[in-house]
Amino acid sequence: MHRLKILGWGLIVSAIVTGSLTVAVMRVVSLNQPAPPTQTQEDFSVLRSHLQAKNWQAADAETRRILDPWIHQQGDFLSPPAPTNIPPTVLQSLDRLWVEASNGQFGFSVQQRIWAEVRSQYPTDSAAAVKAFGDRVGWTRTQNQPDPTFIAYDWLIETELNSSPEAPVGHFPWVGVDWQRISAMMSAQSCGSCTIDAMYVQGERFNQYIPTLFDWVGTALSESEPISR
Repeated sequence: MHRLKILGWGLIVSAIVTGSLTVAVMRVVSLNQPAPPTQTQEDFSVLRSHLQAKNWQAADAETRRILDPWIHQQGDFLSPPAPTNIPPTVLQSLDRLWVEASNGQFGFSVQQRIWAEVRSQYPTDSAAAVKAFGDRVGWTRTQNQPDPTFIAYDWLIETELNSSPEAPVGHFPWVGVDWQRISAMMSAQSCGSCTIDAMYVQGERFNQYIPTLFDWVGTALSESEPISR
C-alpha cells in the first residue's frame, strides 16, 4: 500500500511537471510565431521607384503586396478582409507617396473623400454607396464593357484597370484581388466551390471591404503624421 501511495504521488508530480513543460513549450511556440509585418524606409523603396516612374500598375501591385499580410492574414482571401489591422503610419506613408507622385489624382485620402461624399448620399444603403463609389473611381463595369471572365459582373478585374493619365480620380490604389490569384482559384482541381469562391472575391468582397476600409482610412489619416522619409 505504501508503495502504491508513493507511485500515485509520483504520477501526480510527473503530470504536473509534464503539464508545466507543455505550457512552457506552448509559450515558446507562441513567442516564435511570426510577428506582424513592419514597414521601414527600405520597404517602400520599390513602391517609390514605381511611383516616380508613373508606373501606376506596378505601384498598385506593390501596394497590395505591402498591405495583404495585414488585410488577409495567413493568406486567407475568403475570410472578411481586416483593414483595421493596417497600422495608421503605414496608411499615412502610402497615401503620401501616392498623392505626391500623382499630383493629387490618386491615394487613399483622395478615395476617402469620394467615399465620404457617396456615403452621405446613401447613409442607410451600404451596397448602393459602394456601387456609387466604384462608379466614381472607375472600378465598375459600364454597360458597354462585357465581362471576359463570366464571374466579375459589376467589378473590373485587375487587368482592366486604367493606368493611363486619363484614369478617373481615385482610381488607384485598387482594393481588389489580383487576377492571377483568382484565376488560380478557379483552375484548382477537385474543388467544387472554387468558382463560387472566385465570384465572392471578385464581387461581394467589395461590398464587405470598401466601407470598413475607408472608415479606417478616415481614422488612420486623422492621426498624427509619421516622420517624413
